[in-house]
Amino acid sequence: MRPSRRHAGAPPQAAAGEGRGPRLRRTPLRPPDNGVFESLRAWRKDEATRQSVPAYVIFPDRTLAEIALAKPRTIDELAAIHGVGASKLDRYGLDVLRVVREAA
Repeated sequence: MRPSRRHAGAPPQAAAGEGRGPRLRRTPLRPPDNGVFESLRAWRKDEATRQSVPAYVIFPDRTLAEIALAKPRTIDELAAIHGVGASKLDRYGLDVLRVVREAA
C-alpha cells in the first residue's frame, strides 16, 4: 500500500464539484454609452503600442468600463475600482485620471 501524501489530520478532499457551493458566473459588464470609455480605450491602445504589449495587459475592458462608469477624480477613487491594484495605480493612475477628466 502506498503512503498517503496528505498531511496528517488534513481533511479529505471533496470530489469534483463538491464543497465549494454554487459557482457564481460573472455577468459581463456592458461598456457605458459615453465617450469616456472610448477615450480610455484609445489611451490604452497607445500605451500598449508604446510598451509592445497586448492592450489587456494595461487594463481589461471590464476595468475600463468600471472606470468610465465611476469617473474617478482622485487616486483614492481610482484605487477603489476592481482591477486597479497598487502597481497599475502607480504606473497609470495619473494618465487615467487625465483621460477621464478630459473626456467627461
